[in-house]
Amino acid sequence: MLNNYHPSKLAMSALGLIPSQTGLTPAQEDTFCTRCGQPVAKGDPVKEFPYHNDRSFMDAHDLGYRADYRVSCQWCVLACTKKVMSKCSGTLFTREGAYPLKTDDNRAWFFLTPPKPPYLVTISNTRNTQHLVWRTPVTLDNEMISVKFGPDLFTIRHSLLMRQIDLCREAADIITDYQREKTEGGRKVKAIPHPFVCLDRNCSDPAHGMLWPNIYEITSKNEKLRSIVQELQRATLGELWALATLVKTNRPNPVKPEKIQL
Repeated sequence: MLNNYHPSKLAMSALGLIPSQTGLTPAQEDTFCTRCGQPVAKGDPVKEFPYHNDRSFMDAHDLGYRADYRVSCQWCVLACTKKVMSKCSGTLFTREGAYPLKTDDNRAWFFLTPPKPPYLVTISNTRNTQHLVWRTPVTLDNEMISVKFGPDLFTIRHSLLMRQIDLCREAADIITDYQREKTEGGRKVKAIPHPFVCLDRNCSDPAHGMLWPNIYEITSKNEKLRSIVQELQRATLGELWALATLVKTNRPNPVKPEKIQL
């Protein structure tokens, strides 16, 4: 069962790639891949992985298996090549192919209409290449979507995300109306897109996910908004990240991207 959802194999197959046997040797015993943790049978092509001697390796905390005999499976070896990692900075890997998720329009397409599992989602949070594929759990259920966002692992519950979109818009309307009622002298109040100070698709703004500062002044008088706020406060980090794309002032137009061709 485990081998059917091999993250690196799924991702490399989506890219149409087959591991090269160059530099690989037969596994000396039945073991597991040090990177992804998937089973490796004696004789399978592997590459020895003595990470303890490599001070530049920064992802040891995410390794899937630790033992005296450490090997990387052929699929993880391929996934860690520069050619491949450069294509994994914002990617959805499915059984039908790999799709870029770098623009808001493409991300909106994924968030609103996720594909049939299994699939893998990797998003880089830096311009440098990152080891993402082997560190990412395969999504098996759209109610528990896994997204590897740089060093962080996000979870998105799809049905709740769809509700949160509506809640954000309802809350924004209530807050905007309240501000307009309070405003004197004819000064125009610009409509807001959501009840947060900031929703940052890069998750780097310190105010990301913080509620509008005066919102509790309104919730004390508006039971509907109070109920909405209570629900939104239960949003996961992944859902807040997705909302940063979906409820912005200029809403994206969901567009399915072309498959990645290597």
